[in-house]
Amino acid sequence: MSSKKGQGLSLSTIVIAALVLVVLVILVMLTTGYFGKWMPSFHTLSNTSCKGTVVDEKADCGPDERENYAAEVTQGKKCCVITKD
Repeated sequence: MSSKKGQGLSLSTIVIAALVLVVLVILVMLTTGYFGKWMPSFHTLSNTSCKGTVVDEKADCGPDERENYAAEVTQGKKCCVITKD
């Protein structure tokens, strides 16, 4: 007589694998802009264009402005954005 034992995956392993798969799908959707159709704020988070005034790198920003270091501008320039009170 041979003994037959099931060698399946445990339920907890299957649940963990499903959760990991869901998280990976959500990350792909976030990084590809899929949610931008319903929530435009996800798209604007990755937009790095200057939303203020582009000035020479040696010039100072105005008294009510600050430099936006994350904005993409041409070399030798910087982006000054208005600060909100």
